[in-house]
Amino acid sequence: MLDKVIEKGLQHADDVEVYYAKNTIHSVIGRRGSLKAESIIDQGMGIRVQVDGKIGFAFTTDLNSEKCIKHAVSIARCKKDTTNLEFPCNSAPEVAGLYSKETTHLSIEDSLRYLNDLLCIDDHNVSLVEGSLEIREMERAVCNSNGLDVSERGTFADLSLAIQGACFVSEDVSSRSFRNLNGDKLLEDLVERADNPPVKKVGEEFDTIIFSPEAMSLLFSTLLCPALCADNVLQKQSFLRGFKGKMVASEKLTIQDDATVPGGLVSRCFDAEGVPSRCISLIKKGRVTGFLHNLTTAKLANTESTGNAFRDYRNEPIVFPSNVVVEHEEKMPLKKLIEETDKGIITKGIIGAYSSDYISGDFSVTLDECSLIENGNMSKIENVTIGGSIFDLLMSTECVSDEKVQSGHFIIPYMKYIS
Repeated sequence: MLDKVIEKGLQHADDVEVYYAKNTIHSVIGRRGSLKAESIIDQGMGIRVQVDGKIGFAFTTDLNSEKCIKHAVSIARCKKDTTNLEFPCNSAPEVAGLYSKETTHLSIEDSLRYLNDLLCIDDHNVSLVEGSLEIREMERAVCNSNGLDVSERGTFADLSLAIQGACFVSEDVSSRSFRNLNGDKLLEDLVERADNPPVKKVGEEFDTIIFSPEAMSLLFSTLLCPALCADNVLQKQSFLRGFKGKMVASEKLTIQDDATVPGGLVSRCFDAEGVPSRCISLIKKGRVTGFLHNLTTAKLANTESTGNAFRDYRNEPIVFPSNVVVEHEEKMPLKKLIEETDKGIITKGIIGAYSSDYISGDFSVTLDECSLIENGNMSKIENVTIGGSIFDLLMSTECVSDEKVQSGHFIIPYMKYIS
């Protein structure tokens, strides 16, 4: 089908690219004893054409390519600025762990039964339990007039639980496979956290904070990721503009973008423009080594795409990270990381990360579900607010945990910061 779209497109344009995507989503949501199920199929294709070096884009959900092509061509002819993109032609690598057959075979009835059983908690201290389970199967393909023809399938399972006990707690977990969600363990952890409200307020200042992977991924996703995207750098809207080759972090810290991690939540064989996936060095031993590019930003910066084009079929590609992997030379088990903290704070999450400024690198957030560490012992506290510069965090990360998890786009450990 996509090859025919290319043939039709070349009758009107110099270059043609087709991005096709189909998402099949089964979801169950609600409280125990009152669950609702829903199934959605969303599919369509986005077509980019190049006419005299100018790009035009249009999309269709009914797969009527003729009308879509003409619309894209008319947009290209209205453009003033030329882009002269060169669409890729290289084949994509194989990436393991993207698709789970048993996940796609999970029925709505099985999902309802699983979530309802999970929410039936026999604990008189728990007054509210609600959650959701979403199973997604994704198919996508990129074809272009340079001969590229790549496709892949992937699966995702997302579980969200919220519990009201002595305090309110919630958490989401995601995996490529339903089998790996481990909902029983998540529920047990949430019940324990809900039964233990903060015991005191703290008015003093602390120079040691241990950020959980979930907390640091929230902060990094609003500060570090946008700053590493080349479109923001080129528009001078990144605190890292002008810092390529310079030290911005501890010399023990290394950060990479790796779309080839087996089973990674943002792993893929190719990006949204068909560029093959690979591992990209962003910060190496504290020094900025590169930025994330799609075809357009690479053209503007006179470099090559890093394979970080992202989109759905309704939109043109933007620059976005895949799996951002954080490494540090000093690491130890989390238990030891806590034991070796004489006095400090460990936080499960943060609130207010989206008010952070990736242009300046400044932030001010409230720590969520945090505990005071005193000589290795922990007690829950509340009303802790921190602020400062992301430069300070990157420079002053002293040690991390051996344990590492994927939280959103980040594959990241617990990180110990000492100001």
